[in-house]
Amino acid sequence: MYGLVRTDAQIESVLNAICRLILFARWDLNVEGADEHVVRLVRTELGLPEPDKAMSGRQRRQGIS
Repeated sequence: MYGLVRTDAQIESVLNAICRLILFARWDLNVEGADEHVVRLVRTELGLPEPDKAMSGRQRRQGIS
Protein backbone atom coordinates (compact mmCIF):
# COMPACT_ATOMS: atom_id res chain seq x y z
CA MET A 1 0.00 0.00 0.00
CA TYR A 2 2.76 2.48 0.84
CA GLY A 3 4.40 1.95 -2.56
CA LEU A 4 1.44 3.62 -4.29
CA VAL A 5 1.55 6.89 -2.32
CA ARG A 6 2.43 9.82 -4.59
CA THR A 7 4.61 12.65 -3.37
CA ASP A 8 3.81 16.34 -3.81
CA ALA A 9 6.66 16.62 -6.32
CA GLN A 10 5.17 13.87 -8.50
CA ILE A 11 1.73 15.46 -8.44
CA GLU A 12 3.18 18.88 -9.21
CA SER A 13 5.12 17.42 -12.15
CA VAL A 14 1.99 15.87 -13.67
CA LEU A 15 -0.05 19.06 -13.19
CA ASN A 16 2.70 21.17 -14.78
CA ALA A 17 2.83 18.85 -17.79
CA ILE A 18 -0.95 19.07 -18.28
CA CYS A 19 -1.05 22.85 -17.80
CA ARG A 20 1.78 23.40 -20.28
CA LEU A 21 -0.13 21.50 -22.96
CA ILE A 22 -3.17 23.71 -22.42
CA LEU A 23 -1.31 27.03 -22.15
CA PHE A 24 0.99 26.55 -25.14
CA ALA A 25 -1.56 25.05 -27.54
CA ARG A 26 -2.65 27.12 -30.52
CA TRP A 27 -6.20 28.18 -29.72
CA ASP A 28 -8.72 29.71 -32.09
CA LEU A 29 -12.45 30.39 -32.19
CA ASN A 30 -15.09 29.07 -34.54
CA VAL A 31 -16.86 32.36 -35.25
CA GLU A 32 -19.42 31.22 -37.82
CA GLY A 33 -22.61 33.17 -37.28
CA ALA A 34 -21.33 34.92 -34.13
CA ASP A 35 -21.77 38.64 -33.56
CA GLU A 36 -18.53 40.56 -34.27
CA HIS A 37 -18.69 42.39 -30.91
CA VAL A 38 -18.95 39.08 -29.03
CA VAL A 39 -16.04 37.59 -30.97
CA ARG A 40 -13.88 40.64 -30.22
CA LEU A 41 -14.79 40.52 -26.51
CA VAL A 42 -14.02 36.79 -26.20
CA ARG A 43 -10.71 37.17 -28.08
CA THR A 44 -9.71 40.06 -25.81
CA GLU A 45 -10.69 38.31 -22.57
CA LEU A 46 -8.96 35.04 -23.47
CA GLY A 47 -5.91 36.73 -25.00
CA LEU A 48 -6.41 35.19 -28.46
CA PRO A 49 -4.97 36.95 -31.51
CA GLU A 50 -6.92 38.08 -34.55
CA PRO A 51 -6.98 35.38 -37.26
CA ASP A 52 -4.37 37.08 -39.47
CA LYS A 53 -1.94 37.94 -36.66
CA ALA A 54 0.62 35.75 -34.92
CA MET A 55 0.14 35.03 -31.24
CA SER A 56 2.51 36.92 -29.01
CA GLY A 57 3.52 35.73 -25.57
CA ARG A 58 0.51 34.94 -23.44
CA GLN A 59 -0.18 37.62 -20.86
CA ARG A 60 -1.21 36.59 -17.39
CA ARG A 61 -4.64 37.97 -16.52
CA GLN A 62 -6.17 38.51 -13.12
CA GLY A 63 -9.56 37.07 -14.01
CA ILE A 64 -12.15 37.77 -16.63
CA SER A 65 -14.32 40.86 -16.50
